[in-house]
Amino acid sequence: MPDEELDNLLRENREIIDALSEVATQQGKERKDELKVLFTLIHRDITQEIIRAVGLEAFDNPKSLLRFNKHFANAYLQAVKNPAASPKWKKAFAECELQSGLVRQALADGLSNDLSPSPLMTQMLAQRRCTEAEGDVHINNDMMEALIASRENGNYTVSMRDFGNMLELVQRGTKSGIKDVVPSVIGHFEAFVKQYLLPCVEETWRNNVFRQVCGEEVGKPELQFKRLVGQADTAGK
Repeated sequence: MPDEELDNLLRENREIIDALSEVATQQGKERKDELKVLFTLIHRDITQEIIRAVGLEAFDNPKSLLRFNKHFANAYLQAVKNPAASPKWKKAFAECELQSGLVRQALADGLSNDLSPSPLMTQMLAQRRCTEAEGDVHINNDMMEALIASRENGNYTVSMRDFGNMLELVQRGTKSGIKDVVPSVIGHFEAFVKQYLLPCVEETWRNNVFRQVCGEEVGKPELQFKRLVGQADTAGK
C-alpha cells in the first residue's frame, strides 16, 4: 500500500537537493563564498545517497531518518539565507570568507614569487579550515536540534543502527561532492580531505551528539549495508 507520509518526506528531501544545488550555484558566483561550495555539495550528495538507500529498503526506519535529514539540511539552508540570525553560523561563514581571501592572495603571490607557498596547498588548508568551521556548527548545534525535532511522540526514532550506517552515505556523498568541486586534483584533494576533514565530520562529532541526545553509542557501518549500496552501484553500470 502507498505510504503517504513516506512519499511526502521523500518529496521534501528531493526539494532540499534542488535547494542545495541552487545555493552551490550562487556561492560559486561569489569569490568570497567559493570555499563554501564544497560543504553545500557534500550535503546535497549525502541527501541523494539517503534517498537512494531508502529506495533500497536499507534502513530500519526510513521515515525517521528522512525527517531528521529534512530538519538538519533546512537548518543549513536557513543559515545561508540569514546568517545574522545565528552568531555561530555567522562566525563560521566569516572564517570561510577569510580563507577565500587568503587563497586569492596566494594565487596572486604565486604568479610573482617562486618562493610563495603552493597555491594548491594553500587552497587545501583553507578548505580544511572553512569546512571544519561549518561542520563544527552544523554537527554540534544543528544535528542535535534535528535529532530532537525528528522525535515521534517524544521518542527518539532515529535508530543507532541507521545512524551508524549513514556514515557510509556520508563517505560516499563527500567523495561525490569533492569530485564536483575539484575534479582536476581529485587524487590529492580526496586524500587530504579523508585525512584531515572526514575524521571530525564523519565520526567524532556526530557520534558524540548522538550519544548526548539519544544515550546510545554509534557503531561502524555494517558490512551488509555497505554491500547493499555498493551492489546497487554495480547494477546501475
